[in-house]
Amino acid sequence: MVSSETPVLFSKACELFIMELTLRSWLHTERSKRRTLQYCDTARAIMQDALLHFYSTMLIAMRKRRSEKFLKMLILILLLEHCAFVRQTSSVG
Repeated sequence: MVSSETPVLFSKACELFIMELTLRSWLHTERSKRRTLQYCDTARAIMQDALLHFYSTMLIAMRKRRSEKFLKMLILILLLEHCAFVRQTSSVG
């Protein structure tokens, strides 16, 4: 059974996850003295953060195809996996 607060909680958790990933990626963009977020910025953010490092296997597979389409796909995969993780951990407790 799912309480009425659960969808709101999932939504907020996903929002915070994407915001955190974007902010960490933006820091790498600024360090490179650019104004456009690129694939490499998101990849660096994931590789340098211990909490996100387990996504690095996806980055290695996608590194060969450095296109905008694959960056969008990576972010979507990260979001879906994070939401699934939040859903799983909230049902345990």
